[in-house]
Amino acid sequence: MSLEEFSHTQNQDEVQRNRIVAALSVFSLALHLFTYQAYKKALGDVGWLIGGMTLGGMLLSSAVLLMSLMSRPSFRTIRLSATGLAAAWNAVTLLQAAQAGRALQPAELLSVGILTALALALLPFGAAVALTGVAYLAVCAVSLLTGTADALTLLVLGVLLLAMALGSEYGEHIVRERARTEVLQWLASRDSLTGLLNRSAAEQELETWLQTPHAGGCLLLLDLDSFKQVNDCYGHSTGDRALQYTADVLRRLLGPGDLAGRWGGEEFVLLLNGRTAHTAREVTAQLRSELRRSPQAGLPPLTISGGSVCVWEAQAPALRPLMELADRRLYQAKAAGRDCFIWPPEQAPCHGPAPEQACCTAGP
Repeated sequence: MSLEEFSHTQNQDEVQRNRIVAALSVFSLALHLFTYQAYKKALGDVGWLIGGMTLGGMLLSSAVLLMSLMSRPSFRTIRLSATGLAAAWNAVTLLQAAQAGRALQPAELLSVGILTALALALLPFGAAVALTGVAYLAVCAVSLLTGTADALTLLVLGVLLLAMALGSEYGEHIVRERARTEVLQWLASRDSLTGLLNRSAAEQELETWLQTPHAGGCLLLLDLDSFKQVNDCYGHSTGDRALQYTADVLRRLLGPGDLAGRWGGEEFVLLLNGRTAHTAREVTAQLRSELRRSPQAGLPPLTISGGSVCVWEAQAPALRPLMELADRRLYQAKAAGRDCFIWPPEQAPCHGPAPEQACCTAGP
């Protein structure tokens, strides 16, 4: 997974989370309105406590809905609002049962499960367990105070809440391990200095590309010119920044299906997947132009040379002979005076037999 794909996945997850929060907010708003109407129809007078709770719940649900529509909502506020509202409703139902001296109804016991589910989903595990424990003890206390305690019901409720907590912790453990594995795999495929694919990962990606039916495009081996002089004259820290600057330029030039990696030292590999001769030359022209602007970033002037190859220049689509050919052309470019590229001859088609899609003509 590339850096761009990694970021895109995170953005998609955030958009999906916003949509879920918005849908739940609408549902909560409708549920509070329904609760108010049901109480009013059954009792005639809703009362200040239920009336205040339903009104507050509708306002809070509306506020959460508006926050979910923002580009970057405060999910900490949303989490606290949702669990706080659920906890307040639990407190109200328990208070009403205690004042009336009646047994808790199944719906009121179920609300404790709803609070637990919300807490486990939205709060840190320790805080969620603490809130669940307080809610369960409150249920037990109300049941004992009203003389309506049912040991079996309380036991089943306690086991249910415990099972929910254990299931949530196990699920969180799996999610954490999966995320950790993905991050480690991503880091293992990256060059630590530039953030580009390292050589091993680049080789794997290029091998996969070569096995793709009708693979085509230009494969370039690039080398920063006079890089040793940059290190000797300006120091290795400047040399590192020069490599990072080059990597940033390469990343900006990548299109769909393209690939850039650090091949070793000051060498880079660039795959322009499916590119024709004209577009490949345009990309390398942009690369050279961007590198010449390196003094604006506080670096010495940078130039780059490269050798390009096409898939069909090898007798079989194999990476090693292609890279060896690219390496020879790279050294031809160096010998020609640097800051230039050597391209395949026109008779070496990159996309099969169509001559108009030949990679590029030979020459610097």
